[in-house]
This record gives sequence, structure tokens and C-alpha cells, in this order.
Amino acid sequence: MSKSLNHLPSKSLILAVLCLLISGCGTESNSEQKADSDKNADVFRSYAVNIEKPGTRFADAFESVELLQLEETRQSLLGSVARVRNAGDKLIFPGYNNGEIYIFSDQGKFLSKFNNTGEAEGQYSSVQDLWVSGDSIVIFDSKKRTIYWYQHNGDYLKSVKMPEGTGHVYPVGQGFLTDMTFAPAKDSVGYKVHVLDGQLRVKNELVPNPNPIAFPMGRNTNSFKEYHGKLTFKAMYDDTTYFLNTDVTTPFIHVNFGEKNLWKDESLKGNLMAVMTAIPKGEGVWNYTPYVNSDLIYMTYDISLKKLAAVIDRETGAHLILNTLMKNEERFDLEPIAWDGDRLMLSMPSSNVAELLEGMDAGQWRFAAGASLESIESSENPVLLWVKFKNLTEGVS
Repeated sequence: MSKSLNHLPSKSLILAVLCLLISGCGTESNSEQKADSDKNADVFRSYAVNIEKPGTRFADAFESVELLQLEETRQSLLGSVARVRNAGDKLIFPGYNNGEIYIFSDQGKFLSKFNNTGEAEGQYSSVQDLWVSGDSIVIFDSKKRTIYWYQHNGDYLKSVKMPEGTGHVYPVGQGFLTDMTFAPAKDSVGYKVHVLDGQLRVKNELVPNPNPIAFPMGRNTNSFKEYHGKLTFKAMYDDTTYFLNTDVTTPFIHVNFGEKNLWKDESLKGNLMAVMTAIPKGEGVWNYTPYVNSDLIYMTYDISLKKLAAVIDRETGAHLILNTLMKNEERFDLEPIAWDGDRLMLSMPSSNVAELLEGMDAGQWRFAAGASLESIESSENPVLLWVKFKNLTEGVS
């Protein structure tokens, strides 16, 4: 199992750089060189997704699966697992709405936890975002609009109050990027991202928000994500993911659901009651969350109150709609976390594992750190999975 969630440059990217540095490496045709250049430059692409395609079973979409059992003790009873952060040989993540911060080894052993919820100084009320900075665990509490720094044993170090309306936070240099999706900065044209300096002063505004959707609901999934040393931003309800830094915003990926995009009806964007009526009817996709690596986009998307999933080949645009239904007509509760190279890290309840593996050959999965299907099924703790998808361009059975 890989111990790092950081993305490494692809071999093709390394070779492309070497070709520029070493003379005589220009044996490819101009058209071939341009194709490689476009692929590695992450140029803007729009992908049409037909959500009415027949769904593909997970067993038919997965090439391989590695599963890690998370040790269950009296101190480590987990409701669900998401937002996992890697810190060397440790996995750090918040509990499900209970304020607990759990620390496991990368072999699934429970190490420690802390809970500093409360109203006193140094105490948070909720965990909106979490990241690791050096030896510190950093928590953003959107309710208190405060960022807190803690040692790994939970000892409070410091905190800072964020501006009004901050939805998500991401550290950049001495300052922060903040998601201001539901707090337009100006009367006529707001901006979705504020760039704050070390004194929390707004030094720039990015991604215009001229027509905010009147449905102020947030998600714990951070709208800022790292991708190959760059930073991406995808706000709630948007159909476009952007590259951004403190000065520039560049469109990266657009997903087109066609007539199945709920927001094709512009009149919904300023009408809260109309939105609250339209979403439960299930007439279209009202939000999606992409997870992007060099070759694929894994995304969850929302229709009514159902969270569904699809995977897109970035080069060809081929895509699969994943069949998330189990035999009992409930849905697999697969929670995407991040790409780890060419494998997607997810979590799921241990009770779903046996059915997920049905239809796959025994050689397609392995259990890490001495776990077994029996030990996983006897535990109530969720499991972590590293999934590699089959090549979409070659077809999936």
C-alpha cells in the first residue's frame, strides 16, 4: 500500500521535459508532440455525461482493490470515515459529527484521538476542514469562523478568526484562500474566492459570482484540492473546476449534464422556494464533486437526495455510470477521499465489503496488514479501499 497521497509526475511528463532539455530527442511527428503536450498541459476540456446510460457494476469497473481494516477498540468506534489526511506513517481524520480527531497508523492500528469541542478558548464546535501542517493538526470551524492549531496529542497551540462568510479554507503561503460562495463580496458582482494575506486582509478576489444560487447549503468536502502541485477549486453547484493561484484563475474541467442539469432553468438561481421544490423532484443533477488524476475523473453527483457516481476518461471522454445499488436496493456507501497515484482512496462500511467483491476474481483484491474478509465483517468500523479502475478506452464488460 502506498503511504503517500501526494501525486507524482507521470512518466510521460518526465520524458517530455527531458526531450526539451536534450537535443536530438525530436523523433516524433509534430502532431504526436502536440498531442502529448496538450495532454500534459492539462488544457481545458468539457465532458458530456449521459446519466441515463445503463449502470456498470463496481466489480466490472474495478481492475484491483486493496482493503485496509481500521482497528476497532473501545476508543475507536467510527461512524464513517472521510477527509483522511496523510502525515508520514499516520492517517488523521475527523469523526462523523462528534468532534473526535482520530489518528491511526498506515497499517490500520488505532493510535490516539482527541476531542476539543466546547465554547472555551481553544475549543471548536465543528470540523469543516482539516489539514496537517508540520507537526500540527489544523482545524477550521465554520460555525465559529476560526482556525485552530493543535499538537497531535490535542494540546491547543493557537487560533485565528476568519472573516464573515468563510465557507472553506485552504492555506497558501502565509495566508489563505477562502470559499465565499454564499457571501457575495459586492452588491452587484460577488466573488467565490478571496485571497487573504498573513493579516487576513483581502488582497485579491477570484471566480466571479454574478448570480448566486439561492440555496445556501455547504458540504464538508473542501472545495479546494491539490492536483500535481497545483490547486483546483470547484464550488457547490458550479459545473466548472478551476486552476487558481493567488493572482490567476483558469478553467480546467467542465462537466455537461445536458438537459439533466437542474440549473439549466435560470429562474431557479434566485428563488429559494423554487429550488427547495425542484431538488426533491429529482429532475436533474443539482451538484457534483470531481476527484481528478492524470487519466480519470471520479465524481459523485446528486439527484434529489441520492448520491450517485461516475468515472470519466480524460483523454477520450468515455465514461461509465456506476451502478451503486446493492441486492437489498440500498446503495453502496462509498466515500471518495483522494487519488493516490493511479488508485482512488475511498472508505465504506465493513458490511458492504463482501457484496462489493462479488463478481471479482480472488486475484483482483488483497487485504492489507493481515486483515481478512472475516475480520472485516466482524468489525463495525469502516474500511479504507484503494481502487484501480479498468481502462475505459478498451471497454468494460
